[in-house]
Amino acid sequence: MNARILAIAALATLVACQPAEEEALPDHGAPGTLAGSAFYFERIAMPDDASLEVVLLNTSGPTDRVLTRKLIDDVGSPPYAFELDYDPAGVDPSESHELWLTLYMPDGSARFSAESPVDLSRSEMPQVRLVALEPESETVVEEEVEPVPDTVDTEEPDSEPAEEPAESELDEHADLSDINDWQCGDIRIEIVVDDGDAVLTLPWEDQVLRQRETDTGSRYEGRGVAFWSSGPDEAMLDLPQQDPMECRPSSLPSPWALARDAGAYFRATGNEPGWVLELYDRDDPVLRLELEGGSRELLFDTVIEDPDGDGYIAESPGNHAGIILIREPCHDTMVGWQFPYRIEMLLNDRELSACGRYL
Repeated sequence: MNARILAIAALATLVACQPAEEEALPDHGAPGTLAGSAFYFERIAMPDDASLEVVLLNTSGPTDRVLTRKLIDDVGSPPYAFELDYDPAGVDPSESHELWLTLYMPDGSARFSAESPVDLSRSEMPQVRLVALEPESETVVEEEVEPVPDTVDTEEPDSEPAEEPAESELDEHADLSDINDWQCGDIRIEIVVDDGDAVLTLPWEDQVLRQRETDTGSRYEGRGVAFWSSGPDEAMLDLPQQDPMECRPSSLPSPWALARDAGAYFRATGNEPGWVLELYDRDDPVLRLELEGGSRELLFDTVIEDPDGDGYIAESPGNHAGIILIREPCHDTMVGWQFPYRIEMLLNDRELSACGRYL
């Protein structure tokens, strides 16, 4: 164990030695019971009379079938614990099931929601993160309707109406201003076009690309990186020292852009096995860990920044962590990407390492 790990171990031990109340874990082992909790990262408080709706569905058939539904009133602030009872008769755990959660304001408008797959062979599920919904606009814009003339002109027009352009004459290239999420080889990216320039979110960095007009459409370039449309719903990504990659629109966003948009300011990934670290809220940090390839999640809301400014100590019931951020090139051997930071973490008695960056 090197000196840095010893340092974070000492920091984590200081946190772990603080007295904490022991909480008895609830027993949710009864058949037909599903327990979990939900939260959101945004630093906003919900009114006391907000409500959470939890719906369990079977999604294996041609139409979704509701197994049970529960409305929890006066939920207040997160996290929101819930427990659903359902009839196990006729439920096949091998089929597909989902949990839909919606957090409502007192006036009935939906403020947060989430849809999460459920394994009904287990009585507890990982914590679910609720995603903020855009408030609906209350402004209605009425179209102006031109008055109908009293008389109808029945004379033949002097010229023939313009013919519709043939399909072959239409734009043969993807509209990059309308498609943000792309899958390019093994890389899922986000590119946002704005006023002639584009912001490209790669796993290891964000980059501004300048627009270059070509005979075949728009091409965006910068620092050895290029992105351009090659056909309808097709694009190409060119990275330094790599062959150009074909890109297709993705139904899933870049996890790096998704974390940034949810409020994260630092993200890292490791391979022991796959795990993710995300830090939220610089002023009052929150640490989120996704472990064992995403099957386990830990949330730490007691997070103290190291006085030296290069790490954190964090605590939650039953868990403590010490984290060091080391500014040096970090090569992810699993995917071949190079990040600007190496991360070393001691989670309880387990040593983990990862590569990451600020968002």
